[in-house]
Amino acid sequence: MNTINLYEGELTLNKNFVLRKSNREYSLYNIVTDFKYTITPYLFYVLKIFQHNCTNLTQIKHYFESEKITDNINSVNALIKSKLEFKNLIIESDNPSKKKDIYKIIEQRNDQIFEFTPEGIDFLITNKCNLKCPHCYRNSTSKDKLEKINLDRLYKLFDEMEYLNVHSFKITGGEAFLCPELFDLVSYASTKRIHTSILTNATIPFSQKWLSLLAKENISLGISLDGATPQTHDIIRGNGSFVKTMHNLDKLLENRVNYSLTFTINSINKTEIEDFLTLVKNRLKNKFVFFNFIERIGRARHENDILSIDQKEKREIRKRLVTFKKMYSTEFKIGVVDNNALENTEEELQKITEKGNFVLCKAGLSLLAIDAQLNVYPCIYGIGGVEEYPVANLNDDSLINIWNHSSKLDVFRGNLKTENLPACYSCNFQNKCNLKYCRLRPLYEGGKFIDPVSFCMKNILNYNSLNS
Repeated sequence: MNTINLYEGELTLNKNFVLRKSNREYSLYNIVTDFKYTITPYLFYVLKIFQHNCTNLTQIKHYFESEKITDNINSVNALIKSKLEFKNLIIESDNPSKKKDIYKIIEQRNDQIFEFTPEGIDFLITNKCNLKCPHCYRNSTSKDKLEKINLDRLYKLFDEMEYLNVHSFKITGGEAFLCPELFDLVSYASTKRIHTSILTNATIPFSQKWLSLLAKENISLGISLDGATPQTHDIIRGNGSFVKTMHNLDKLLENRVNYSLTFTINSINKTEIEDFLTLVKNRLKNKFVFFNFIERIGRARHENDILSIDQKEKREIRKRLVTFKKMYSTEFKIGVVDNNALENTEEELQKITEKGNFVLCKAGLSLLAIDAQLNVYPCIYGIGGVEEYPVANLNDDSLINIWNHSSKLDVFRGNLKTENLPACYSCNFQNKCNLKYCRLRPLYEGGKFIDPVSFCMKNILNYNSLNS
């Protein structure tokens, strides 16, 4: 438990924690464990004071009394002391002269349906890749151009994100480790109150310099591994890729680097799911494993549709994954993403009900994406498709001005309703389907903004009937 006397000394909020306030809740986010806690408004404001000042509970209590604010400081002390997950939440300041703002709390007001500031930002650093996977939604190849990165503006972006309590920054591609500026960018990111993750195929060797940086608490990797054997993985990822990735995974384990694994289920590797989990348990020993199902998008739609799995088989696999989640719950966490599935959980169905007739997803509500030229988009599917959806550029404006004032984001924030989507509104699956909320993937595929995605259940059934 926290052994610091919270009533004395120059104390501040640990940089591993991010505070966020929205229209719905007050939350505390741990950028190391990647876990969010819902907290009371009172605890939120006390912790906010610690974030912006070097202080203690005695000083806060005196301040509240002078401002005639009803305080319950003792309950804050008891809560922080009693919860293991709040260990080291409040720490001694290493620079007490740095913060003396006297309890000013940043407030912003918005009337639309969106977070006060973004929760996360995805950064497509390049579309260039050293592999040519048959299911790549971006059609990435080694022939794609490697863009020059404006590091100075990205450093400033991290400063803005930290100030605005953006807690997650995801670097994706292509293959991010092909970019020569990546090391400097991640080095700067590691100094911020932000969790930075890098998506990679992990086939490029990691130097000791890289391994030392990746071992930082607020840095993690998301690694693709699509088989339990070289024979299966290499059919999907290319000859020799399994051995290269496994060698790198061993290095990451030796250096205590945080990473998760993603296994994209398709017709080739579907029989190796259990063997894959055994491999994770016995050798790789990471904390998070994610399964998703191949989608008929990008290269998998036109060139490699043979990788697809039919709905009946997918339902059976989902049932097995539920069993595996329970079986391995003490070893690691298993997450499952299936955009085609309609057998939603009660929680997912409740979220659909709560949205009513509004077309809402994370794009523009809690999430933004940017590309190598620093164009800003509602999400990653606004970048590089048949039709793009840029809303601004960070070279011309600040992150918060773009978030609050870009009119192209309004359509994602309650200005579009399900009755404005003819195909979805007339679909028998609309009350169970989350894909109706996605407006940028239809554009990415070459459709219209109001069209359904090509791999939704209705389109899959039409596709199967036409090809039967």
